[in-house]
This record gives sequence, C-alpha cells and structure tokens, in this order.
Amino acid sequence: MLKLFLMTKNELELLEDWLTYHGHFFGLQNIHVLDGSDDPRVDEIYDRFRPLGLNVHFSSSGLNQLAEEITELMHAHKGQNNFLIKLDTDEFLAYAPKFGTWSRRWHEMLRRRSLRHQAFKPIKSILHRVTRIAHRNKELRCDNFSKFFSELPVTGQRYKASLITWSIPTDQPVPRICRDLTQFTPLQFTDLKTFFHSDSFKCVDLGSHAGVSTNNEGVIDTGLTLVHYHSTSVTDSARRARQVLLSHGYIDPQDCSREQKRKLLEIMASGGALSSHKIVFYLKYLDALESGVRLDPSILNQQHPYFKVTGPARELTLVRSALDSIEGYGSILQATKQAKLEE
Repeated sequence: MLKLFLMTKNELELLEDWLTYHGHFFGLQNIHVLDGSDDPRVDEIYDRFRPLGLNVHFSSSGLNQLAEEITELMHAHKGQNNFLIKLDTDEFLAYAPKFGTWSRRWHEMLRRRSLRHQAFKPIKSILHRVTRIAHRNKELRCDNFSKFFSELPVTGQRYKASLITWSIPTDQPVPRICRDLTQFTPLQFTDLKTFFHSDSFKCVDLGSHAGVSTNNEGVIDTGLTLVHYHSTSVTDSARRARQVLLSHGYIDPQDCSREQKRKLLEIMASGGALSSHKIVFYLKYLDALESGVRLDPSILNQQHPYFKVTGPARELTLVRSALDSIEGYGSILQATKQAKLEE
C-alpha cells in the first residue's frame, strides 16, 4: 500500500513520536529512515524500533548529495504497487474526507481552475478564496489510510498532498512538540509535497516538491494532508536552520556571527541557493541576537515559500490524540503484522 521514506538528522524532539505515529498506521517494515545524525541519543530511539521492523540507513553525506541518495533508496525498496512518500520529521500524514458527490465535483473544479489560471491573478485570487473557505476548518482523519490510498487512480502521474496545516510557533521551546503544540493554521491548499506510485517513480528532489515520474504532465490532487510542525519556537527553529546550513556547507561550525552573516549574504546574492528560506530566517535571527530585540515567532512560518497567510488559528489535536491512543510498542507491532498480511 505505502512505503514511507524519512530523511532526518538529530530530530530528538520529533523522531520517536513520528515513528510511533506512522509505524502504528503503516507498519514499521514499510518505513525506511535515511539518517545523518551525529547525536548518540538517536541510536537509543532506533534500538527500540528496529526489533519491530524499522529500517534505518545511515548517511554522512551533506544535503547537497542527499536527493540522489534518497532516490536510490526509494528505488531499492519501493516494492510493487506501493505509493511512495518522502517525508521530513516535522511532517505527519493525515487526510481530509471527501465532500459529497456534487459538492466534491464543484470544489474539484474550482481547484483545477485555480491551478490552471495561475497567470490570471484576479481569477486565481477568487478561486483560492472560495476553496480556502470551504476547506479551512475541514475535519482531518487518520483512521483509514488503506481506503484512502486504494481509491487513488494509477496513471503514471505524480500525486500532490494538496492540503496542509502549520503549527503556530511559540516564544519558548516546548518539551513535547507533538503533544504541547495544538494551535494550527486553518487548512490551506499547497503544492508543497509530491508523492509517487512505485510503477512510475523516477526520482525525487530534496524536499519532494517536484520529482519525476513516467508521466510528468500534470499532477493528481488528493486530500492527503500534512500536519506540519515546521515552526515550534524561535530558538528551536534557529537550531534547526543552522543545522541545515551547516549540512549544505554554507557556514562552518567555528564561524562567528559576523562571518556566518557574510557567507550567507554572499550565497543569497549569487542566486539559486537551496534552503533559501532557512538562510533568510537565520539572518534575521542573528540580527535579533546582535541587537537584543525579540524576534516575533509569527514570522517563522512566513519565511517558508509555501506558506500562505491565513485566518485565526484552530485547535488541532489529531496527532496528540493518536499518540495517546497507541498503547505502547505492542500496538505498533500489531500494525506491522497486519501490514505484512495485506502485502
């Protein structure tokens, strides 16, 4: 049914919850982790999940080489008749149930027209507004992924996880991100995440924003949804941004603040930098540190190129409730056994 490919590094605050959540719904034998961690505490987490079927592959490559590595890993373990999804540790899968027949056709038409008329801003603005209003507080579910994926057509085209909700960041770090952060943006349409069918998959890019399949004309919109813990707090986001920039080789561990800024500004001026939104945020963070001015957490999501400004926050406890309902590793092991029977 599904193969998940996680790319992660030193994500201690999210990793165990991510594995518990997705292992419960999809079976740990269907999860392959490409890990670049240098924190030994990560191994302690894997030691608990490996006996239940988790597949872990370590890599010392920088981010500039990992797109090729994750593509090779996906080809090596894609299996037959599977959907392939590459995720990051802050991305949790859910789905939005379909509208009724007539309502669904109306909203799908609006969505297609919205995508088709990207060049016509007035039309795009109106259609996006209508679809946003219809979806922003739509129910999210995680209880029947098998049915959801079984109903997707197999055409050789790429698929889009076309809905997303972003966590609302806080001033101070939180102990358990998936349990303590429950304020999210309303649902919004996005082209952020592409996924594939094993029969047509060719390659994936670093963020799985595009990628290539055998039929690269157009994409299939789905109700697959990302519950995205992209921004948590200023200090945690700065740590994660710095880790990304180090992995790209943009800065060095011994660089002082002034040297980091010089290098990053030169990279931005050259154009075409990967993870440019991380650079922009980290520069703002360094400026705030130097000036002693508080950096407003609300700017964190706004640095992401796929984020759209939305209305009031909504309470979303789907991931936390799912984690609370999973009774230890026995539940994950049972899901793994069930997934094997369905293969």
